[in-house]
Amino acid sequence: MLNYCLKIEYDGRGFCGWQFQPGLRTAQQELERALKLIFRHTVRLKVAGRTDTGVHALGQYANFHSDVEIAPELIKIKLNGILDEDISISRVFLVGEEFHSRFSAISREYMYILYPGKSALLHGKSWEYRRVLKDDFLRMNGLMNCLKGENEFKSFCAVKTVLDHYYCYIHEMKWEKRGDAYFFTVISNRFVHNMIRILVGTCVDIYEGRLPENQFEMLLKLKDRTKAGRTAPPWGLYLKNVLYKESFV
Repeated sequence: MLNYCLKIEYDGRGFCGWQFQPGLRTAQQELERALKLIFRHTVRLKVAGRTDTGVHALGQYANFHSDVEIAPELIKIKLNGILDEDISISRVFLVGEEFHSRFSAISREYMYILYPGKSALLHGKSWEYRRVLKDDFLRMNGLMNCLKGENEFKSFCAVKTVLDHYYCYIHEMKWEKRGDAYFFTVISNRFVHNMIRILVGTCVDIYEGRLPENQFEMLLKLKDRTKAGRTAPPWGLYLKNVLYKESFV
């Protein structure tokens, strides 16, 4: 049996997240519908990370098994011909039988765009924060250093989410200014629900003076979501890339 892997881009504004939901348009639903037309059998995708409603993807990965052999480049061409303009396939390739898009991943990279003002081009693709942000906003990088490495992120997880544990290992995390926009990049082995959006919202609340500058350190000790900042809107968030062992991809 062949194991095909897709690298996917989508504009999250038109989707109710990744995961299939009856009666709603999702990225998984659209892709599996298109694959069924190509392979003439039902396909079930295994995804690297399930994105929420409104969240975008630049480098989402999903794999599936099939006995039908079709050249990967032809699959890519056919899928892009069937799919709507807000979702596309940038790469199709074969992987080993044991490869799983989620469980074989070493780390995931997300990006968040914060724009201080109104932008016609970034509307729906960034958090249009209608206040002035000065360059000193980048001091958040120093305040967040305590979060790097392995820590328990229960304070940065949606309240109703129940997990076996809330530990994540953050490899890299930083804010950068590009033009007028601020880009937040974070690479971790895993993420708890709403973690990045809560991190971004907490940065903004600290900058506004709603929370003290040592709040990140306190949140690691408190393990209390209600003590963290607001949850930033989903449309500024992008799944940028997923890292695998070279032997897989």
